[in-house]
Amino acid sequence: MEDRIIEFENQNKKLIIKQNLDIGYAGSVWDASLVLIYFFKKQCDLYNNKNNNTQIFSPKNKIILELGAATGINGFTCGILGAKKIYLTDKGGCCVLLQKNYELNKNNFEKNFECIVQELDWTCEKQRALIKDKDNIDYIVGSDLVWNPKLREPLANTIKYFMKLNKNIKCFFSYEIRDGEVNKFFELFEKNKYKIEKIKDELFDDIYKSDEIIIVVITNINQE
Repeated sequence: MEDRIIEFENQNKKLIIKQNLDIGYAGSVWDASLVLIYFFKKQCDLYNNKNNNTQIFSPKNKIILELGAATGINGFTCGILGAKKIYLTDKGGCCVLLQKNYELNKNNFEKNFECIVQELDWTCEKQRALIKDKDNIDYIVGSDLVWNPKLREPLANTIKYFMKLNKNIKCFFSYEIRDGEVNKFFELFEKNKYKIEKIKDELFDDIYKSDEIIIVVITNINQE
């Protein structure tokens, strides 16, 4: 497959993402990822233009955890936009691809930037505790994570695990509407503990958007 190339004009940088279908569908960049990263880019451009009334995402000097990272495009975008550390997590052959894409793009990042590729199986509770900065993560990001009904509950449990450790975490993820059962995933987040909001249409990139792709932000509203 051809490489995906994302231009960051304001940063004068270019992100190159290698794809590999030998590891399955995860080895390609899905449309929901593109919608999410261009949302991130637009958010940071708003900040750089000092017009940040609608800015709800700012990765600068933050610690980012990407779940189901696959190619790493979401996490690497956060790195180019100023994150100080990213955890790219997945399992199996995806970790090999993630490391390869980091080596390909490492010159794009600041000198003190850290990128950690780490295996994280959502069904394995022990692996969650192995994330060294689990108490200090600022953002959780991910794209197209809810398409498999069997993994929706383990994914929700993983997100809630980190959000309980740091109640100020915000979780941004995108997904493409494929069935009417995705709401079952959101029902796993107790309404008295978590707030789930869809990102408004006007916050999307003017080109990279679709009526079939949603971005949501999950926050912890139970601060006890």
